[in-house]
Amino acid sequence: MKGFTLVEVLAASVILAVLMVALFLVLGLGQRSWIRGDVNIQLQQEISRALVVMARELKETAPKKVSISPSDTIKFNIPQDLNGDGSVIDSVGAIEWSPDITYSLNGSNQITRTFNGATSIIANNISALQFALVLNEDSVVRIDITASKISNAGQLVQDNGETIVKMRNE
Repeated sequence: MKGFTLVEVLAASVILAVLMVALFLVLGLGQRSWIRGDVNIQLQQEISRALVVMARELKETAPKKVSISPSDTIKFNIPQDLNGDGSVIDSVGAIEWSPDITYSLNGSNQITRTFNGATSIIANNISALQFALVLNEDSVVRIDITASKISNAGQLVQDNGETIVKMRNE
């Protein structure tokens, strides 16, 4: 009867061990990439949601109703039917403006919206928020957002988003 020698068994074991280590390294890399991609998608969704909500309201305001101070806080008013007559235009033809609406970045890395004393969270994992009036265009506001999060694999994942909003009312 013929069998394997000790050297052949050891050589086969070493080759198998090397292949197993390589396989686990490739699987680990794939898992970390998957997690990083998943966190990146979550951050993009947070940025997108925040930009859509803020842009929708900012489009309705007028440049003279916007105040940016500091650069991560914006306060503005939008047309609102205050007297209940079904129109945002009052009896003398002027626009009725809402109470202040404020968007800002709080200490918990969240974008908040404050209106009539009530604060709601618009987006999470936001590390930077900046509002700016675009030079030479007094009715345009630029919003820049940076979101960041540490993945389960311990990697810092960041993403950025921006939008430019043209205010409709003068």
